[in-house]
Amino acid sequence: MNSTYHAVASLFNLGYPVKMLTKTREYVKACEKPSGGFTVIPNSFSPYMEHTYYGVTTLSLMGEKIKYPKETARFVLNCQNANGGFARSEVGISTFEDTFYAVSILRTISRM
Repeated sequence: MNSTYHAVASLFNLGYPVKMLTKTREYVKACEKPSGGFTVIPNSFSPYMEHTYYGVTTLSLMGEKIKYPKETARFVLNCQNANGGFARSEVGISTFEDTFYAVSILRTISRM
């Protein structure tokens, strides 16, 4: 998921028509969990914040919507700690990186 995001974002920034990357879109969609979030590879179990960011953002760059926006927003909000920051998963310490991912995910979902 991480490398796929970086490749699609690079191609997008170079003006390549990323909407035409059908197999890539299918791969990213296969990583989306019905319970919310994205996993690093299809059929993996637990979503993490960075993979969810990469999945949501990649699909957004491709002009696609995620299939489970409410569930993904719930996953993200469940990663918020008492200090206001966000962790990588529902159990963990808050980091600036994960907080950036969380806010970006929620913002992107709200615009889809």
